Amino acid sequence: MAEAFAGASDTLIEDIVLELDILQPDEETLLRWKYSRIHQAVAAAVARGTSQRQILELLKLKGLELHHATLTKLFKAELAARDESGARMCCVTCGQSLKPTETSHAGAFTHEGDASDTSKEAAA
Repeated sequence: MAEAFAGASDTLIEDIVLELDILQPDEETLLRWKYSRIHQAVAAAVARGTSQRQILELLKLKGLELHHATLTKLFKAELAARDESGARMCCVTCGQSLKPTETSHAGAFTHEGDASDTSKEAAA
């Protein structure tokens, strides 16, 4: 498999890059990713005593209507994906745990399997 990839023409690689740029995540993944971007503000509002209804009304006013059960599901899932300081502990797309990398700059995170995957490829 790796030989076929290594032998691919530059044109084929450029075509693949263009097609990958066009791909969009499925609706559920996109919803989780977009909610994750506003989660800290939602959590802060909840901590101040803002009701779920007020949050839903604000979202609706901005054109982002969610059912209360969907907001609750997203909120709980995002809480589970973050540590006590609010930093993300898992990938928003696939849910795999993230851990700091030893070789990258401080604060960078990778999937847990990434380091072992690259060492396996290097050995092959």
